[in-house]
Amino acid sequence: MNLKKNIQDAKIDLVKELGIDKLSKEKQEELLVQMGEVLQQRIVLRIVEEFPEDKKDELLKVFESKDKSPDEINAFIEKNLPNAEELVLDEIGAYKRESVDFTSDLLGEDKK
Repeated sequence: MNLKKNIQDAKIDLVKELGIDKLSKEKQEELLVQMGEVLQQRIVLRIVEEFPEDKKDELLKVFESKDKSPDEINAFIEKNLPNAEELVLDEIGAYKRESVDFTSDLLGEDKK
């Protein structure tokens, strides 16, 4: 599971789908940072919700650890939550759909 790559890919898709590429580079970067933070929060919450109850304390310690690399954190999650990548992709898809729907509603456009 490559959470960082999945989030980056989702942000690139959203730039195209939402027309963010028409904004200034500065505004694009600002929005991409915000979207990345929201996506990351949603993914972490989803993983915590789905994680085995008897491993949640250990998961919290892993997240709080300063000496764990992202690869070590991912390995721990994958070991204890075999469908983690599927959950991540599902959450990214839901975020993208909600963002497109929201933008379409805001602009009064028909949904795709």
